[in-house]
Amino acid sequence: MKSRGTFSTARLATGFTLVELMLVMALVLIIGIFTSGVGVSYYQSQVLNETADNLASTLRHAQGYALSGKNNQAFGVYIHEDSYVMFEGQSYESRIVAEDMVFPISASITISGPVEVVFSELTGTPDTTETIYLSLGNREKQIDILSSGYIDK
Repeated sequence: MKSRGTFSTARLATGFTLVELMLVMALVLIIGIFTSGVGVSYYQSQVLNETADNLASTLRHAQGYALSGKNNQAFGVYIHEDSYVMFEGQSYESRIVAEDMVFPISASITISGPVEVVFSELTGTPDTTETIYLSLGNREKQIDILSSGYIDK
């Protein structure tokens, strides 16, 4: 006669215990906290870079229009708190309003420096040779407007 082996009738536990789930959630939370700071910093850096690039590009376009003698006018850029405007004319006050091109600025970015830059018709020389500062949090970018007309970002 064959003897039957005795098998344990205990079941194997399947799934996760509450302690294991809490441990995994705590690890995910800790990793999330550390990476969110990096993510926010990266986002702020990208917003600041994009705004500086766009403003420098707009200044160059205004200068290009003035150099080409478009409509026999000077062109410039006027900076507000929440936007900047590329305009046609000798100054923002005497501009041709119908020709304005308005570009929004993120509310979190602070811009300081000259408020208005006008480029002379046919020469493209700027009426100011200052630096425009853009800042967001602890980050800062600058756009230098040189007397030669070169716009350095």
